Amino acid sequence: MNEDADIQLSIIEARILGCLCEKEVTTPDNYPLSLNSLINACNQKSNRFPVMELEEAEVNPALEALRLKKLLTLTKTADSRVLKYKHSFESQWKVSPSQRAILTELLIRGPQTPGELRGRCERMQAIPSVEVVREHLDQLALEPYALVRQLPKQPGRKDHRYCHTLTELTEIEESNTAEPMKVSVAVQLPQEAEERLQKLEAIIAAQAGKIDAIEAELAAFKQQFE
Repeated sequence: MNEDADIQLSIIEARILGCLCEKEVTTPDNYPLSLNSLINACNQKSNRFPVMELEEAEVNPALEALRLKKLLTLTKTADSRVLKYKHSFESQWKVSPSQRAILTELLIRGPQTPGELRGRCERMQAIPSVEVVREHLDQLALEPYALVRQLPKQPGRKDHRYCHTLTELTEIEESNTAEPMKVSVAVQLPQEAEERLQKLEAIIAAQAGKIDAIEAELAAFKQQFE
C-alpha cells in the first residue's frame, strides 16, 4: 500500500470509486463508464447500500474531487465524443485482487461480515473460505494507514462486521437495516476545483458547438452532389 495515501472521501465519492472498481470487473466491455452509465451504477437498487438517487449536479463535483485526489482519470476514444471515467485505485493503494474486491464491496454496500463479503465478492474475485477473507481483512486493517476496521458486534449477530475507513460512517450505514434507505447527498467543492470544473464545462461546450457547425457544413456540402 502507498503509505502516503491518507485519503478521505465523501459518501458520493466512495460510491463512485466503488462502482468504477466493480464495473471494471463485472462489465469490462462497458468500461470505462460514461457519465450516464456511472450515475446509473451509483443508483442501482441491487448490490448497493444505502440506495441513492444521485443526479448529475451531485456527481460532477464528486468526480472532480476524485480527480484531484488522483483516484480518477478521464478518457475519450477516437470514435466517440463522450467523456468516460475510470478509477486510478492502484495509484494510491497496492492491494491484491481479493483485497480490492473486498474493499469494493465495502465501498458500495457498507459494513459487512466476513461471510457476507465472501459470498458477495464471488462475482469479482473468488475467495476460497471465510477464514481467508478474515486474513485479508487483518492485512487491510494494519496501521499506520488501515483501509478497514472492525465494528463492535451488533446485538443478535454472530460475527463482527467490517467497514472501510475512506469515509466516516453515516447513521444509515451504521444501522445497515434490512430495508435500504434512499439518500441524496450534496457535495461542495473547494473554490479551485469549482473554477476548474467551470472552465472544463465551458471548453467542452465550445468544442461541441464547433463540431456541430462542422457537421452542418458537411451536410450542406453533401447536398450539392445529391
